[in-house]
Parts: sequence; C-alpha cells; structure tokens
Amino acid sequence: MIRRRSERGYALLDAVVALGIVAVIAAMFVHVVHGTILSRRHVDSSRKAAMIAQSRLAELREGAVAAGTGREGRFVWQSTVAPYSGVAGGPGIERLTVTVREAANGRSVLAIETLRLAQ
Repeated sequence: MIRRRSERGYALLDAVVALGIVAVIAAMFVHVVHGTILSRRHVDSSRKAAMIAQSRLAELREGAVAAGTGREGRFVWQSTVAPYSGVAGGPGIERLTVTVREAANGRSVLAIETLRLAQ
C-alpha cells in the first residue's frame, strides 16, 4: 500500500491522542478511588467515635462512673456533668456531655449530650 506524503504522520498522531485519552481516564479513576478511600476512613472513624461516646454516656447515665477523661485507641474522650438550668423550680436536672477527639491533632469528631435527674 502506498501512502501519500500528507498521510504519513497520522498513525503516530492517532496513537498519541489515544494515549492521552487513556491517561486522562486513568487519572480520573485514581481520583475517584482515592476519594472513596478517604470517605470510608472518615465514616469508620465517625462510627468508632460514636460507639465510644455512646458507651461513655450510658455509663454516666447509670451513675456507674464519674465524669472524666480517657483514651481509647486513637481517640481521646472527655465526659462532663453540669447542672441544667433549663427548668426553673423543677427537679434537679443534670446535663451529661461526652466529647470525642482525635488524639493526634485534637480535632473534635463527635459530641453528644443528654439529661438525667440529679443524683
């Protein structure tokens, strides 16, 4: 097959364009996978923090432990008991708060509150 002089460079140009398209698609795929991994880590971290906070709050609610701080894995938690001033002249009510932070950077992950009758 004889090619004309003007058609000689098209095969190389087509291959470079196709390679560029494949590179763009691969970069988009890597970006999506990386975002999914980060999202999954965040969800896992939030779930673990919620489990810690709920267990500490349940212990406080039952009066099994006093307010304080502690560490579980890569999280630091702090629980507080304070008077609740929302009901004037009503029964003594306390506000229980549990805050969970990341130990490495101190970033707050979760804080939950509830009320109980004063003990």
